[in-house]
Amino acid sequence: RLDDLHNEPIELIAESDESLLEVFFDKGELNEDELRNGLHQALKSGGLIPVFCVAGEKNIGVKRMMDILAKYAPCAGDFEKVVGTVPGSAEEIVHGSSVNDPLAALVFKTISEEHIGEMSFFRVYSGKVNVGDDLRNTSHNNSEKMRQIYFMNGKNRKDASQLIAGDIGAALKLKNTHTGNTLAAAKSPILLPGMKYPTPNMNIAVKSKTRGDEEKVANGLSIMHEEDPTFQYRVDPELKQTIVSGQGELHLNIALKRIMERFHVELERETPKVPYRETITGKAESKYRHKKQSGGAGQFAEVWIRIEPAERGEG
Repeated sequence: RLDDLHNEPIELIAESDESLLEVFFDKGELNEDELRNGLHQALKSGGLIPVFCVAGEKNIGVKRMMDILAKYAPCAGDFEKVVGTVPGSAEEIVHGSSVNDPLAALVFKTISEEHIGEMSFFRVYSGKVNVGDDLRNTSHNNSEKMRQIYFMNGKNRKDASQLIAGDIGAALKLKNTHTGNTLAAAKSPILLPGMKYPTPNMNIAVKSKTRGDEEKVANGLSIMHEEDPTFQYRVDPELKQTIVSGQGELHLNIALKRIMERFHVELERETPKVPYRETITGKAESKYRHKKQSGGAGQFAEVWIRIEPAERGEG
């Protein structure tokens, strides 16, 4: 069993490169240098996705994981082109991925901190970003001024004057830029492929325990969705319930706990109500004759009614 588990990643590494695959078939194995080079290529192509078992809180295995990623994971220089579309159309646009090519950056996370406001984390795929640059948010067709940009090291920020292709940085207080948006040079606009989020698979209803906290709760739900797009919420006007949706019970528990701690509110959970519907399932006919005589002109009417179901969509 151990031999099978050992050989399985080696085969995946060999399959990432035709020359390595030939060597593997001829020799039945790969030497250490071939494995190292092949591992880098396999990660770059997506043929091998590593899974690490680490404990961040106790700092177990974290350094080893970071060393492996630093040594074998693909870097910006491994990619020869940036592929996107012309904003507002489906026309494909391609340019290089070097620092001398037009800027293309993707915002992959947004967080909101109490004293500094929104912070947008982005990865620069090509070109460079300087402090004071006027960039174009091609997702929403609005301009953004990069007043402050930072390198991030955990929760610590370090001022940066410039970020280049391959860098990951953060910017403060962008006006209308959110997770999944593209930032590009105004003269060379490009729209990068957006991120696809999984469909929620669990719903619960929530409400504030204290009357008057509704605005705080609404603000908290909105900010949580900005930070984590897989957390969704909606107000159902028919059921008069606020429904939150996520990837499971743990996901929702963590999100709601963060809202309660950050905004100092108490939330109650409820089972979402079901909006039952009544419909016609069979055919029925009826008639009614109305006659009334009380002196003078009398009253007379005859009503016929037929009810039957129609095909879906014909109503």
